[in-house]
Amino acid sequence: MKDIVEIKQFMCEKCGSQFCGIGTLKKHLESHSRIKQKEFNCDTCGKLFLDKGKLKKHQYIHLNVKQFECFVCGKDFYERSKMKRHEKTHKLKDKVIA
Repeated sequence: MKDIVEIKQFMCEKCGSQFCGIGTLKKHLESHSRIKQKEFNCDTCGKLFLDKGKLKKHQYIHLNVKQFECFVCGKDFYERSKMKRHEKTHKLKDKVIA
């Protein structure tokens, strides 16, 4: 089986980051216009975050804490949004098979 690859067609003109959707790009652009500086840094890798919640979410990667599991195949994910996107691939495969 082949994984579905998302094409990142929207690019931030300020930093070069690429995104799959225009909404995600717009949300990202807000981070460039914030007056507040990044205040929270990861003790493991040094990455900086705007708020403590995002830092905590990031730290799950280093702790290998995968809280979310695909109900179809059991694959684990760090983020709920990534799991939900993955679960949609099962629905697409069902449509192709049917």
